[in-house]
Amino acid sequence: GFTAIGGELAEKLQVSLDGEQIRGYVYEAAEAERKALKEEVAGKLVFLKLDAATGNCSNYLGINVRYLNGQERKTRTLAVLPISRDHTPTEIKGMVRETFKRLGIPMENVLASVTDNSPNMVKTADLPNKNFISSSDPES
Repeated sequence: GFTAIGGELAEKLQVSLDGEQIRGYVYEAAEAERKALKEEVAGKLVFLKLDAATGNCSNYLGINVRYLNGQERKTRTLAVLPISRDHTPTEIKGMVRETFKRLGIPMENVLASVTDNSPNMVKTADLPNKNFISSSDPES
């Protein structure tokens, strides 16, 4: 099956199909994408889009931004993170802050946030008006 086809292809490309080697390839590709995204978003004002989803009894938070890159409108997914079933606005806020910090995006660069009407998302969207961007926020 796959090993016969994949093995032949891997041999021609001179790459390994070893699990650790594949993990390394994925990690390197992710780091390259993260670096390119950091460079592209640096200094830009962004619109934040948050959404929580449930799938296969798991809960996830999607963190996206929309911004202008020259004249082109870009939407990029910054993270899809597992969250607790009873996620709180404070938990969501912390995840957004950590994601922005990892990518070097100042929270002050968020022009507006967009969410659905779920109670926790509405409360999270209100947080920028309640020191969401402040590092001295008592809920930090």
